Amino acid sequence: RQLAAVRARKDAGQLDAALQAVRPLTEPGGDRGRDARLLQGDILLAQDRPAVAETLYNDMLSANPSQSAARAGLVRALLAQQRYADAEQAFNKLPASEQQRLGYVRQQGSDALRAEAQRLIAAGQPLAAEAKLREAVDLSPQDPWVRLDLARRMQARGQVNSARAMLAPLTGANASPDGLLAAALLASEQQDWARVQTLIERIPSASRDQDARRLLVQAARERRVKALQRALARGARGRGAAVAGAALHGWWTGVDEGGWAPPVRLGGRVGAGRRGRWFWHGSVAS
Repeated sequence: RQLAAVRARKDAGQLDAALQAVRPLTEPGGDRGRDARLLQGDILLAQDRPAVAETLYNDMLSANPSQSAARAGLVRALLAQQRYADAEQAFNKLPASEQQRLGYVRQQGSDALRAEAQRLIAAGQPLAAEAKLREAVDLSPQDPWVRLDLARRMQARGQVNSARAMLAPLTGANASPDGLLAAALLASEQQDWARVQTLIERIPSASRDQDARRLLVQAARERRVKALQRALARGARGRGAAVAGAALHGWWTGVDEGGWAPPVRLGGRVGAGRRGRWFWHGSVAS
């Protein structure tokens, strides 16, 4: 009952009063004292005092290393201090069930690192930004968008194969729609339209959002244009000339395999944001 009253004060934002009230409750041993110390740690984190909370959780773990709740609190305290490597080590010592419950905490740390990387890029420090993105990938390896950010930094330095390899773990048999879309975005920036089409077509139709559908249309169109360019470059004769002529007619009139499409050369690029804001630019065929 006393802990419930303290927790109510904390939830009401009365943090100083809650901390003062919980201290006497931490003195007894057993479950009551443990629960009071855990609540004290929560209050300290709410007061933005993660270093003090870290000391409390470490003291609890020194007395009993198997206290998962204390270790989970330690992870939060370390993340609040932006000590991501230490937080990762503590996280890996948690039981699988607790790791799953705390997945959102790791994501918050990854998002913070990603935001810091964007700030460094804007400040003209791309190598420092890349280091932050690597930390973010280590913290949240299943996040396709932080992997895409890092892959783009690699590609900017000419490491095309390394950039593709960064997203490869998310394109396996159990790939998520976001993982496949992120890999397709990178492939589009590498002008690998066959790979773009293959990746997007692996996303179930019902799971394709507007971005995925537009990218699939662009990939099919770009592949047709490249086929036409190759045919014309060969100086196609006979049946080849007929194929080239049909493709050329489709390009000029805007008839595409998926139905009507305007005769516009499309190119996509992703800007800032979790996935990025799409914008499309093009020039009317002339």
